[in-house]
Amino acid sequence: MKYITIPLAILLLIVLIGALNTQITDSRISDMVDMLDLCETYVDAGDWDTAEQFAMQAMSRWDSAQFYLSVIARHSELDEVDATVDRTIESFRCRDYTLFKTENTVLIGMLEHIAEMEELDLKNIL
Repeated sequence: MKYITIPLAILLLIVLIGALNTQITDSRISDMVDMLDLCETYVDAGDWDTAEQFAMQAMSRWDSAQFYLSVIARHSELDEVDATVDRTIESFRCRDYTLFKTENTVLIGMLEHIAEMEELDLKNIL
């Protein structure tokens, strides 16, 4: 019994840490996606000033989440997100509606992909 208890305890610990990682990652990314969605909603309405507040909140959340994500996610994906964040901000500052919508959609997709890659499910384990 003693020989099976320790490996099972270690396995349980690994699963719990994986579940916690999934929760933290999903929470951070969903906050950013929510802010970007709100930003896009206000841009659609033509209220660029209010949209800017949500865009800056999303970028601030990205900056604060980067350290944690750099530990768990692929750096190449984070670099791509960084580049897309820069393009999204630039298109926003130029008030280029079409380019902003495109870059924002790409950015949201990339963020959701990172969250999906950290989910604790069979396709990510195998």
